[in-house]
Amino acid sequence: MGVVSLARVHTVVYEVDPHHPDEEIIARCAEVIKRGGLVAFPTETVYGLGASALNPEAVAKVFEAKARSKGNPLIVHISRLAQVDPLVTQIHPKAELLMKMFWPGPLTLLFPKSGQVLDIVTAGLPNVAIRLPDHPVCKVLIDACGLPLVAPSANLSGRPSPTSAQHVLTDLDGKVDIILDAGPTHIGVESTVLDVSKESPVILRPGAIGREEIEAALESIGSPGQVLVDGGGPGGSFGPEAEAEAQAEAEVQAPGAHYRHYVPKAALYLATGTPVEQRQKIIFHALKLAFSGTEVAVLASEENFRFFRPLEDMAKGLVHVSILGSRSRLSLVAARLYSAIRCAEAVGAQIILAETFGLEGIGLAIANRLEYASQDKQLPEFDQDEVAQIEVEAEAGTQAETHLEPLEQPAGATGGSGRSDKSDESGKDAGPINVTPLSLLMVCTGNTCRSPMAEGIFRKSWKEAGAPYPINVASAGVGAVPGFPASKEAVESMRRMGVDISEHLSAPVSHESLRAADMVIAMTQSHKQALLAKYPEFGYKVVTLSEISPEAGGDVIDPFGKSQEEYDKTAQILEKSLKSLVKVLAGQ
Repeated sequence: MGVVSLARVHTVVYEVDPHHPDEEIIARCAEVIKRGGLVAFPTETVYGLGASALNPEAVAKVFEAKARSKGNPLIVHISRLAQVDPLVTQIHPKAELLMKMFWPGPLTLLFPKSGQVLDIVTAGLPNVAIRLPDHPVCKVLIDACGLPLVAPSANLSGRPSPTSAQHVLTDLDGKVDIILDAGPTHIGVESTVLDVSKESPVILRPGAIGREEIEAALESIGSPGQVLVDGGGPGGSFGPEAEAEAQAEAEVQAPGAHYRHYVPKAALYLATGTPVEQRQKIIFHALKLAFSGTEVAVLASEENFRFFRPLEDMAKGLVHVSILGSRSRLSLVAARLYSAIRCAEAVGAQIILAETFGLEGIGLAIANRLEYASQDKQLPEFDQDEVAQIEVEAEAGTQAETHLEPLEQPAGATGGSGRSDKSDESGKDAGPINVTPLSLLMVCTGNTCRSPMAEGIFRKSWKEAGAPYPINVASAGVGAVPGFPASKEAVESMRRMGVDISEHLSAPVSHESLRAADMVIAMTQSHKQALLAKYPEFGYKVVTLSEISPEAGGDVIDPFGKSQEEYDKTAQILEKSLKSLVKVLAGQ
């Protein structure tokens, strides 16, 4: 029947039962593969792009469809242990044990290749990578073909690996003959690639089988010892002197070890530290980015999700939070990781902020993929000296000066739409990542009662929360005359709360003060509308207090000209609302 052309094809998607796939459909797919075509199918890890491992033209089409370098070797997939012997010249005793214990399963082993293995499969290298997947659809397909298959992840090279048929279709529509849709894969990250040819086995690519499991398996046959991890990533076992040599060796042996994979279109940054430190970093940067008009996605642990959820409402739909899974159940985090990254791109995120997890078990693979996806970008640590300086300035009764160079108004942000045009598809220039203080501007009418009270209460409450990161807070009025002190009733209400605003002098809202602020918090809807009418270019950063802190119960009514009791009521409303806001901002 000849070899299928490399030209664009009509991709057909067949839905099949993941446990009992239709025999006729499987036979059709096998025929396509045997005549040199490409079929994408599910494995327990990710979807694979299958072709005959014995047909050089078919293998070449895999590289072309994925835009994958031919210097990056492929893994050969089999359905039965007996299929190993014709492909190798030797089976190491440790490999034999691991095959019995972990196959079928997500473990890839390196063997000295036989003459039956094509050079294009191994990139001309002496070893061949082989695995026996644990998925019914994959098994019956390889059986129906009657030959081994190459099956790298069914995505464009460099993109997050596909864990659903839709992901495959997004990347490879028109480049693959058939996609077998058997639902989402259940592991979600690729197989572990292991070299057992040395005295101490080396993990060349972390995957679903953890280092601890391999060590336990080897110990069970009287071969205890440390399983090393290639020094080029998280959990690396090699010292500085050996790392370069180990990396170079891994680069010429392991599929996927040399090439940067899993990189999303959006710029991805990792939060490090304790779970509390991670959520505080993410809250800080998510708000700074969102209130500059940048679309942000957060990849959250189940434990921290509730602290991030309010950001979605506060930031007018510019923050999107996805749950990866619990820190105590990393298998679920792995299963959702690639899908969550693709979902973040689908909602238009320009920046992705991701939590990081422990390195035990499959956690090592999660860390490896996140490191590649981020290209080593991490959210910076907070400058505690700067936090302390802001506290000193606040205690001195002075308005902490914002040292942040005001963000340029994002292109396309008008009238409070909150959305900005992307500078390019990569998202690399979508927004600044720095730890200059988060700048808040409280706004009322005359800047002599509500907004200075809000400024003072927020400062006090933030200090009481431990001031986990630097925040500058100031106040102004849409109709303020400069230089007026706070009203005596406002000063008295604040004194009763332990807040001193006696040195406050009123200031009108200005173009510059709005430029410098990350978030502008209006006391009422009328204040917000006045700001939007006069300064529509800053609409993406203007909110009312009740919009970000429902405890306000609506507009904060002006007590000006009323009794001390009315001022005290207003102060209590502000305190309740701002303490709630502080809890959100502090991740508490």
